[in-house]
Amino acid sequence: MRHLVLLFGLLAATATLADNSTAFVEGGARYQAGDFKGAAALYESLVDAGLGTADVHYNLGNVYFRLGLEGKALAAYERALRVRPRDADALWNRELLKSVLADRIESRPPGWLVWLEAVSIDELARVFSAALCLCALLAVGGYFKPGARAWRPLRTVALLLLLAAAALFAGKWSQVKDPRAVVIEKEVTARYGPSVRESRAFVLHEGALARVTDQTDEWYRLMLPGRQSGWVPKNSTELV
Repeated sequence: MRHLVLLFGLLAATATLADNSTAFVEGGARYQAGDFKGAAALYESLVDAGLGTADVHYNLGNVYFRLGLEGKALAAYERALRVRPRDADALWNRELLKSVLADRIESRPPGWLVWLEAVSIDELARVFSAALCLCALLAVGGYFKPGARAWRPLRTVALLLLLAAAALFAGKWSQVKDPRAVVIEKEVTARYGPSVRESRAFVLHEGALARVTDQTDEWYRLMLPGRQSGWVPKNSTELV
């Protein structure tokens, strides 16, 4: 897992140039000094304050890994990739971490939705907004110059772009509308209902990642590939 440490050092050196947060800088210093708990507390304070950038989540993932908290590390990498889906360092560390987990659950979206994982919903929202603005401008231009023959094909192209952007945005929304949960306990028993009195459905281990399809005050219903589902206590997981 040496590559995890190397990537952390490179990211901390560049990210501090753009991030003047004292907590961010101090977190990197404590990590380098081997004070991983102190570094985690500082990065967590940034997340709690609403300053959880991709860099903060990535560094927090590295800190959690050094603390032996593999589930929390995976959750942090997933959050970093939700903000910056094509981050090569976070992708590398996430896959490296997954390779040592007890449960290798791969929940891939179907068909053409797979490649949407490389695009954030914010990026698609900007594409949709740009296509909408283009349609509006062409509509205004056609209103003031209705006889111009060039407006019709341009409006057709703009409308097709808008429809394509809307379809992509809807596809991405279908991926992110249901949260996912990462198991942070060493082992957790999933049950057929939201109660410890329910029969055992299956067992999940730290780092298992699954989609949340329902919840109560204290339980999440997790859906695994193959439509297998079970209820686990909320405090045994973290949402990503």
